[in-house]
Amino acid sequence: MHGVPRPPLRLLFWLILVISLMPLTLQAENPDPEWIYLSRPGEHLDVIGQRYLKPERHWSDLIQYNALKEPYLLKPGTPIRIPVSWLNQGPAAATLLRASRSPLIRRAHTQAWIETAVPSNLLVGDEVKTAEAEVTLRFADGSEVDLAPGTHIILNRMTRYGATGMMDTRFKLIEGSIENRVTPIREPAGRYEVTTPGAVAAVRGTEFRLTADNQVTRAEVTEGRVELKSAKGAVTLEAGQGFQVGRGDGLIESLPEAPVLPADSLFEILPVSITWTEVKAVSQYRWRLSAADSGATLIDGQTSEPRLAFTSLSNGDYRLTVRSVGENGMESDDAVAAFKVKQNAPPAELQSPADGTVHPEQSLKFQWQTQSAAVLSSLEISHSADFASLVTRTGFAAVNETRPEVPLRPGIYYWRVVTLAGGDTFAYTPARMIKISGTLDETRIIAVNYALNRAKVYWRQVAGASAYELQIAEDEFFSRITSTLRLLEPSATLDLSPDKSWYVRVRALGDELTTSGFGPYETVRIENARQ
Repeated sequence: MHGVPRPPLRLLFWLILVISLMPLTLQAENPDPEWIYLSRPGEHLDVIGQRYLKPERHWSDLIQYNALKEPYLLKPGTPIRIPVSWLNQGPAAATLLRASRSPLIRRAHTQAWIETAVPSNLLVGDEVKTAEAEVTLRFADGSEVDLAPGTHIILNRMTRYGATGMMDTRFKLIEGSIENRVTPIREPAGRYEVTTPGAVAAVRGTEFRLTADNQVTRAEVTEGRVELKSAKGAVTLEAGQGFQVGRGDGLIESLPEAPVLPADSLFEILPVSITWTEVKAVSQYRWRLSAADSGATLIDGQTSEPRLAFTSLSNGDYRLTVRSVGENGMESDDAVAAFKVKQNAPPAELQSPADGTVHPEQSLKFQWQTQSAAVLSSLEISHSADFASLVTRTGFAAVNETRPEVPLRPGIYYWRVVTLAGGDTFAYTPARMIKISGTLDETRIIAVNYALNRAKVYWRQVAGASAYELQIAEDEFFSRITSTLRLLEPSATLDLSPDKSWYVRVRALGDELTTSGFGPYETVRIENARQ
């Protein structure tokens, strides 16, 4: 009995080999990665297509691509494969989230650099120069990058893949330093990539720092993993590792050990002193003091000592961030200490002038003593002991003496010192009463009229005078005063012995604290009338 002839074994071998290689061939011809979507209960394919596909793609394309036998009866959780090139794509914007001062922005296809307010949107092609500012940008997927002063970047690509959550973010660091906090990248098209003059850093979700100029690019990874590519090849950096392109022998280096800062502290008296254990093989520490609520940097700097002291801080919550700096410039992970400052203002101790004393205005100086140089003081002067009628108040300053900011007219005053500590607590000293003496303008006799054996004397009126004092003497030195008159008007009629020279002078009178000196004397002589 004759059966169907079997193919040769060699032919079967080649047939099996071709069939096994077919998926590889198709994959090579179709390198477009796929995004997988899992259908939801009651969801139809046309809704999925409208939500995720480009306008030129129809939801029916998904039927053929996924070989769906029942496209109108999708079970919940059905995987729908969508080529990334089919996905709806559109430009996204970055947000200028925070800035210590206005940075410079150059919009795409423009030449002018302009200052930009916070917050504001940045688009592809825009450039940012921080100058002296500290700036934070936030991308559409929530990733953030902090730009240090002196940093320049260009936003090269910010593409959103519809509602998939995938973002392709790329920008160039021309110079300066940045710190990145990257939201985990969504596969397969998500990307976060930073290009420098010497390297390209690509990440999948991590925290890392980059510093770059025309000669050197330094990468430091504090969390996750970064792939760094340069002309010399590619390296993968894990958390706690750093690498420098353009300097050194091309070895991956360990970041310095981070200092250990003390636990949360409360300071009721300044200065705030914070000390940490010295880190071996570290000669410098970089530090930054920021407000706990906003994160804004208040002051920063470097120190070679494992300690810091702050002598002037307002009440509030603070964060101190310290990094060890190695000899190669690599910096450790952040060490953070949170602390609170809560000062109560102590009252000042008044010194001079003493209570109830009289002082001429020209020499008046107020002095007191505070308990700390961090305590600010303000001098208050009032017409009343309850300080409801305030005459003047100086600004708060770290001083222990001052003169009034406005001239004080003669009269009775009350003074006290208000102390301020921590920016929000005050203390008041008891009030002291003082008297300010002064002088009225000097007057002088301006005319003498004679009639009927009498002389009428006139003198210049003085502003602020309540009366005048007139003296009559037999000599020009007024050593032999014959009479003293108190007058309300600036004139007087004198009945004097005739044929004799008399000497007359006048001064203005105010209250107990104001008077003036006598003006020049005038000689008065009444001639005896002849019969």
